[in-house]
Amino acid sequence: MVNMAANGICISINTEKNECQINEGMLFVVKFNSPAGEEIGLQCKVLRTHENLNGDLEKIAALEIINQSDEYQKYLNSRS
Repeated sequence: MVNMAANGICISINTEKNECQINEGMLFVVKFNSPAGEEIGLQCKVLRTHENLNGDLEKIAALEIINQSDEYQKYLNSRS
């Protein structure tokens, strides 16, 4: 992940390994593990994407969090 906030996240995706298309308006679940090993899931909507133009096979996606777990809120609070 590139950036995290209470209502959204920005993620970096390696497009060489990931052949799926990520388009504005798409809904999907982002899952990751906290440093404590707790799995956190976020229901997200793609707001916008940006292809890295410096030759890297990378796409940046800005996501709105539609539904977040209590674990995510605890995780955010622990980072401040």
